[in-house]
Amino acid sequence: MKLPGNSFFKQWINKIQMAQNTGLNKSKVSPDDVHAISHINYVTNGIHDLANELYEDLMERDHEKAKIKASNICKLMSDLIHSMTDEI
Repeated sequence: MKLPGNSFFKQWINKIQMAQNTGLNKSKVSPDDVHAISHINYVTNGIHDLANELYEDLMERDHEKAKIKASNICKLMSDLIHSMTDEI
Protein backbone atom coordinates (compact mmCIF):
# COMPACT_ATOMS: atom_id res chain seq x y z
CA MET A 1 0.00 0.00 0.00
CA LYS A 2 1.44 3.37 -0.99
CA LEU A 3 0.85 5.99 1.65
CA PRO A 4 1.02 9.74 1.02
CA GLY A 5 2.80 12.18 3.23
CA ASN A 6 5.32 12.26 5.98
CA SER A 7 7.86 9.44 6.05
CA PHE A 8 7.61 9.19 9.86
CA PHE A 9 3.96 8.21 9.57
CA LYS A 10 4.66 5.88 6.66
CA GLN A 11 7.29 4.07 8.74
CA TRP A 12 5.01 3.98 11.78
CA ILE A 13 2.10 2.51 9.80
CA ASN A 14 4.42 -0.01 8.14
CA LYS A 15 5.68 -1.13 11.56
CA ILE A 16 2.11 -1.54 12.78
CA GLN A 17 1.17 -3.54 9.72
CA MET A 18 4.28 -5.75 10.02
CA ALA A 19 3.54 -6.37 13.70
CA GLN A 20 -0.03 -7.30 12.86
CA ASN A 21 1.11 -9.67 10.15
CA THR A 22 3.55 -11.39 12.49
CA GLY A 23 1.23 -11.38 15.50
CA LEU A 24 3.60 -9.24 17.60
CA ASN A 25 1.17 -6.38 18.20
CA LYS A 26 -1.39 -7.20 20.87
CA SER A 27 -3.39 -3.98 20.43
CA LYS A 28 -4.18 -4.69 16.75
CA VAL A 29 -4.75 -1.47 14.86
CA SER A 30 -7.76 -1.98 12.63
CA PRO A 31 -7.50 -1.54 8.86
CA ASP A 32 -10.06 1.28 9.21
CA ASP A 33 -7.72 3.11 11.61
CA VAL A 34 -4.75 2.63 9.28
CA HIS A 35 -6.87 4.03 6.43
CA ALA A 36 -8.00 6.97 8.61
CA ILE A 37 -4.41 7.78 9.60
CA SER A 38 -3.38 7.66 5.95
CA HIS A 39 -6.23 9.98 4.95
CA ILE A 40 -5.51 12.44 7.78
CA ASN A 41 -1.87 12.50 6.76
CA TYR A 42 -2.81 13.09 3.12
CA VAL A 43 -5.17 15.98 3.97
CA THR A 44 -2.81 17.72 6.38
CA ASN A 45 0.13 17.39 4.00
CA GLY A 46 -2.00 19.03 1.30
CA ILE A 47 -2.80 21.89 3.67
CA HIS A 48 0.88 22.24 4.53
CA ASP A 49 1.91 22.28 0.87
CA LEU A 50 -0.66 24.94 -0.01
CA ALA A 51 0.40 27.06 2.97
CA ASN A 52 4.03 26.83 1.85
CA GLU A 53 3.05 27.87 -1.67
CA LEU A 54 1.02 30.78 -0.27
CA TYR A 55 4.04 31.86 1.79
CA GLU A 56 6.23 31.86 -1.33
CA ASP A 57 3.68 33.88 -3.32
CA LEU A 58 3.37 36.41 -0.49
CA MET A 59 7.15 36.72 -0.15
CA GLU A 60 7.42 37.29 -3.90
CA ARG A 61 4.57 39.85 -3.65
CA ASP A 62 2.65 37.93 -6.28
CA HIS A 63 -0.76 38.91 -4.95
CA GLU A 64 -2.77 37.33 -7.75
CA LYS A 65 -1.21 33.90 -7.13
CA ALA A 66 -1.50 34.42 -3.36
CA LYS A 67 -5.24 35.12 -3.67
CA ILE A 68 -5.70 31.90 -5.64
CA LYS A 69 -3.72 29.89 -3.06
CA ALA A 70 -5.64 31.49 -0.18
CA SER A 71 -8.93 30.64 -1.91
CA ASN A 72 -7.77 27.05 -2.41
CA ILE A 73 -6.88 26.80 1.27
CA CYS A 74 -10.31 28.17 2.25
CA LYS A 75 -12.03 25.66 -0.05
CA LEU A 76 -9.98 22.80 1.41
CA MET A 77 -10.81 23.94 4.95
CA SER A 78 -14.49 24.27 4.08
CA ASP A 79 -14.52 20.75 2.61
CA LEU A 80 -12.75 19.44 5.72
CA ILE A 81 -15.26 21.10 8.05
CA HIS A 82 -18.14 19.79 5.95
CA SER A 83 -16.77 16.23 6.01
CA MET A 84 -16.35 16.34 9.79
CA THR A 85 -19.89 17.68 10.19
CA ASP A 86 -21.20 14.80 8.09
CA GLU A 87 -19.51 12.29 10.40
CA ILE A 88 -21.07 13.62 13.59
